[in-house]
Amino acid sequence: MWTKHYRVMRSELAKCEKARSELEKMHPPHTVQPEQDGQLQDYIQKSDSLYEWRLLILTEYWMIEADRLGVPLPDRDDRTFWGRVEFDSDPREPRYLTDAGIRIVRADIREERRQRREPVTFWSSIMIGVVGALTGLASVIPNWWAD
Repeated sequence: MWTKHYRVMRSELAKCEKARSELEKMHPPHTVQPEQDGQLQDYIQKSDSLYEWRLLILTEYWMIEADRLGVPLPDRDDRTFWGRVEFDSDPREPRYLTDAGIRIVRADIREERRQRREPVTFWSSIMIGVVGALTGLASVIPNWWAD
């Protein structure tokens, strides 16, 4: 569960959260002056950029997990599941999973993990039952022969 890409994702999210908290400290006051100076627009643009950065980090993690488990991703042309970074922010215009897309991928990954766990759970419970029965039988046999 604690794979290398999970630790990298957590580290990147921590960096993103630190940048967000630093941006919150620079929040312009609620007056007309920052709005006229463009400070408010700059703050909103930086906030949107941090939000997209966070979604790009999560998208990379969930894409790796889905690939590792063989879970298909939603259709990339569906705008409800995929967003795109604007050209002004990044000329490559990378795609990222929206909140709805992340929910779908997480649910599919959870289902795949559950299905992979079921046979192990089934056979381990049978084996524990057999070992318990053999242990009980082994504890009764010496007393039975002694009588």
